[in-house]
Amino acid sequence: VSRMSMKRLPHARVSPRAEQHECQVLHAALEDPAFLSPVFAALPAECLSQAACVCHAWAAAEVADRPALWRALVLSQWPGLAPLARPGIDWRKRYLMLLRNGVAERPESDPERYSFVFQGKWAAEGSLAFSHNVAGRKVAHSIQAGAINVTVQNALQFELKLPESIALPLSWQSDEGTSGTSMRDGLEILVLMHDASEGAVAHFLSFTVARGGIKYERPNGGGSVRLSSWWKRPLPDDFVAHVDTLSHPTHAGCGEAAPDGQRMEVPWVSTMFQDIDLSAMSPSPPTLEIHPLTLGFSMVEAAPRLKSITLQMVMQIDARQLNGNLVRMPCQQSQLEVLVDELDWA
Repeated sequence: VSRMSMKRLPHARVSPRAEQHECQVLHAALEDPAFLSPVFAALPAECLSQAACVCHAWAAAEVADRPALWRALVLSQWPGLAPLARPGIDWRKRYLMLLRNGVAERPESDPERYSFVFQGKWAAEGSLAFSHNVAGRKVAHSIQAGAINVTVQNALQFELKLPESIALPLSWQSDEGTSGTSMRDGLEILVLMHDASEGAVAHFLSFTVARGGIKYERPNGGGSVRLSSWWKRPLPDDFVAHVDTLSHPTHAGCGEAAPDGQRMEVPWVSTMFQDIDLSAMSPSPPTLEIHPLTLGFSMVEAAPRLKSITLQMVMQIDARQLNGNLVRMPCQQSQLEVLVDELDWA
């Protein structure tokens, strides 16, 4: 079909209008179901799938004849199935299944299928700070704990870049409420997951950034600057602050945070590492945590403004009482296809 052309004698002259008419006739023929049906019927499976991606007309022709086309492809390779055929069979799906020769298909995460909405509010004020879409991406994540030293190549990372930097609450200029793991004056973040293929949305995760855990580490061992001092000391125009989620856990989970900051466990936690025997690694159950968690800031008129949030999700296994190790295993992008089955979609 791709080599099909209109041939004429070398000395023949054709007016532009006639040539345009010939092209229109050719295009109409190439989109005519009466022409496409026998052509598609002669194609092998791989070429048929590719032909359906050429244009809307060819895709529609493949869909219209799909049962007959793929039934013929199945029975040409597995003729013994002909007596077992019945109405309602998805022959294309059956062909792909048989082609795998008994090897189960492992779904791969489509990076463009899922996106996430990050919505933040200041806990003390209850006011909305931001709500923006974020796409997950794969990064390398090193795990070092005692004798464990491995690198996960497809750890799932989120990076939220705010269109405009956001001023921090005035209460953050005080040290009050930053001791311990207080959640009274932090940044609460809700993460929603969107499935582009289904047009559905689900609650994915909630967590709190305790402002007591936010510190800026000066380069070259210059020491740390606690948050309440950022309005008083000279800082770079742009800088990144790390959040200590070990001393100030985010209590990642679902639902509203209790007075002590705790949340209910998200339903997909048990699915995240279902193939790993965690009981042998720690006497206490693992917890979901946000790590690493970094916040990007810019200084505007001697006041810090939030401009970005970068984070990963990890399963935290605390075996310090057992062997002195704290293991944080990252959630991988490929696990999304498994996790989605545990979410409540609408």
